[in-house]
Amino acid sequence: MNQKVLLITENKAYLEYLETILSRNNFDTASSRSCIGALRQLKTEAADIIVLDEEIAGPDAWESCLQLRGKCHAPILMTGRSCSDLTVIKAIIHGADFYMEIPFNEKEFIARINALLRRSRLTRENGNSEYSFKKRAPYRDMKVQNEPG
Repeated sequence: MNQKVLLITENKAYLEYLETILSRNNFDTASSRSCIGALRQLKTEAADIIVLDEEIAGPDAWESCLQLRGKCHAPILMTGRSCSDLTVIKAIIHGADFYMEIPFNEKEFIARINALLRRSRLTRENGNSEYSFKKRAPYRDMKVQNEPG
């Protein structure tokens, strides 16, 4: 059985691009245009990993990432057009396991997905499936100052 990737983006062209890459690499996909829709989907069908586009509607991506992390133990790979240190740090603080800048190398994208899935599987196998985000990142409420000009 193929592993399922939940794609959260409102950009149709980007969604089709991700679906193509993932299907070529034997992943099943589900998609949502918003975090609210994704949370609804996760109530009825599990995802092995989530790919969250930084530019989504509804709650911003940072709030969405926190909400997803609070409801689901699947790894979260966030993608976006900014790869400043501040953006990467914010993504991690808000619950993302990794941040990739768009455009990205397709082979690296698949390698990152596989690495996150492998770590997630090992965590579950070692009996740590209830590993709390609060325990993992007690600094998640930390405020990040804007980088100087």
